[in-house]
Amino acid sequence: MGAHALLVGISRFDDPRLGHLNAPASDVVALADALREPSRSVFDSVSVLIDSDVQTIRRKICELLEDRSPQDMILFYYSGHGIVARGPRLYLATRKSSFDKPHPESLPASEIREMLALTRAGKQIIILDCCHSGAFKDAKGGHALNESTFRGNDTADGQYVLTATDALQFAFDTSGLSRFTGWLVDAIGKGEAAPEKDHISLDAVFEYVSRRARAERVGMTPKLFVDNKSGEVFIARNPAAQRRSRPTEPPLPAEILAQLDSENWLVRRDAVLELAKFAKLPRFRALAEKAIADRINSERDSDVREAMLSLLAELDGHPAPEPKPAPKPAPKPARQQAAQTAAGAKSRPAQKPQNAPRPQTPPAPSWQGVKRAARTFLLMFAGLILLVGFIGFWNAANRIAIEPASPFGVEEDQSSVASVDPDAASPSDAEDLKQREAEAVRQTEAQEAARKTEADAAAADAAAARELDAYAALARQQDAGQAAQGQDTEESIRQRDAMLAAIGPPPGGALAQRQAILDVQKGLASLRFYTGPADGIFSPATRAAIVAFQQSAGLEATGRMDDALVGRMRQVTAPSSARDIIQSLGR
Repeated sequence: MGAHALLVGISRFDDPRLGHLNAPASDVVALADALREPSRSVFDSVSVLIDSDVQTIRRKICELLEDRSPQDMILFYYSGHGIVARGPRLYLATRKSSFDKPHPESLPASEIREMLALTRAGKQIIILDCCHSGAFKDAKGGHALNESTFRGNDTADGQYVLTATDALQFAFDTSGLSRFTGWLVDAIGKGEAAPEKDHISLDAVFEYVSRRARAERVGMTPKLFVDNKSGEVFIARNPAAQRRSRPTEPPLPAEILAQLDSENWLVRRDAVLELAKFAKLPRFRALAEKAIADRINSERDSDVREAMLSLLAELDGHPAPEPKPAPKPAPKPARQQAAQTAAGAKSRPAQKPQNAPRPQTPPAPSWQGVKRAARTFLLMFAGLILLVGFIGFWNAANRIAIEPASPFGVEEDQSSVASVDPDAASPSDAEDLKQREAEAVRQTEAQEAARKTEADAAAADAAAARELDAYAALARQQDAGQAAQGQDTEESIRQRDAMLAAIGPPPGGALAQRQAILDVQKGLASLRFYTGPADGIFSPATRAAIVAFQQSAGLEATGRMDDALVGRMRQVTAPSSARDIIQSLGR
């Protein structure tokens, strides 16, 4: 029967997306020292690989698994990056691994499972300290265990996988040892997993790291998976328990001490309550009292401090174990006892009976009760304020619902006026009634004026549209007549329609627009830019004359009748002509 271990740690990676790690190299060295220590070791060989490539690791795993018997035990440990691909598939990263394509230079978990299935070693232990390590076992392989899985089974053949996290969690890297490997070293190297047993089993290690994970609250959930038979598998000896010659005072659990120093006051209070259970045992009483006494002066929270004071008071009032009572002397004769009693009464003053009840002093008020009373009062006061505000809001909402505002403010005013009796109203109410009547009349007149103005504007727009349509029809008829005489073409008619649409109707309607074009033609003719007929039609010749004038006057050649064109013509033409143009365009 032999036991062999292979420990692999990868701290450096070529891919920048896989950041360098601090702990794996130290993890491998520390765990190897704990497994190699002669007083503890149960392994015949412990091999170490640090920052090796995938081929070297694969070859060492093959050497670990070859030529084994069913009585042999093998252990494979890995510390580094865990990469999860689709599936999910777990890859153990090596120095040359790629984050995007991990398969070529990484060690797949499926390959390790296949190699383990081919070896004849009866006990197979895999310990993984990496992110997503719980994904090592797929849905078909193994089942997760808890602390109560291994109980009293001597048959220990099987495959055991101990992981730092589940399939979705991250493992934490630190400057020294990683969290998980640090717990392993404490469990094996210091014997804390089984302080009172001669050997340290894998299930004791799993129970210990699970307690440390819960106590330190680091977001890691260690998992243990098992295939085939399950039972106690011893991975180290405990020399402290072997050479214990006389009983010594056992220490308090490390997780309780860690909880007493936590930053969360709820955790500290629960730790004090848990410590009270240990304090009931005589071997832990002195340690519990010392742990509380060392921390009570620096405790900031009143609830935790009160729990500590209660525990100390309970420890102080707890009676120590009394020795067995000595046999009582034989009773003296009644006459002799009476004589001695009388003599003693003469020689000493009267004393109070020892069993007389002591006067009861009222208990001092507890600050915790005061805090609860103050908190209750504040809650009641806040509730009262909320209730008053809600009632005010409800009344306002009801008032608005009962007296809604009228859209025009006329009907309700008239109804309210009709409901008031002027003879029965007071002078102030009568004056207010008159003001409301006057305001209602003003609002009615303003609304009627607004509606009339809108109707007039709509009628004006409709008339202007009709004039424009009539002018457009007249212009098309003239253009069609000219085209029939050979004076124009259909293309010129379409261009003229487009120009006419570009001009847009002026405020005065279609006739005013034709008069404005006529005035511009006259102005351009007086400036010798336009030689065509002054007919009020926006023809291509008119547009060409406007463009020529704009170019000569330094304006943008748009060919449109705008304010800039009229302003420049006002400067270069006679005052009477400019005035006529402006007046015609302003119609």
